[in-house]
Amino acid sequence: MSENPTSPKSIWPIFVVGIVALALFLIGAVALLSFSGPVPNEDAARSAERAKAYADLQAENKKQLETFAWADKAKGTVQIPIDLAIQLTLPKLQSQQPTPAGPLVAPAPAAPAVPEATSDTSTATEPATPSASPETASPGATVTP
Repeated sequence: MSENPTSPKSIWPIFVVGIVALALFLIGAVALLSFSGPVPNEDAARSAERAKAYADLQAENKKQLETFAWADKAKGTVQIPIDLAIQLTLPKLQSQQPTPAGPLVAPAPAAPAVPEATSDTSTATEPATPSASPETASPGATVTP
């Protein structure tokens, strides 16, 4: 007897093969994880180098903030410690009275562009009519094209 091509095939062989494949995968994964040693820390040297560079940068910044030095000797500009700069600037700033920023003025709306007249008379063009912009129109006005 031959099988009828329209009869449903059994799903059990596919299910069993899938379970076996999954079991083999899990066994292999567990074996790889348990038999391999710890990963060596290759970034330890780079990490130490970065930490040293950061400490050097912090020391240089602290030195610049706390010492006198020439900023531009040709122009006669000097660098002074930040604490002294604050002490020299603070009385001047405290003697000034704050002033309001003043009213903000919106920029004027741009004039509408007028197309240039052409010498070709075969095409009819409509004259440009400026329409009211929302900034200049009154609240109750309506604009028709």
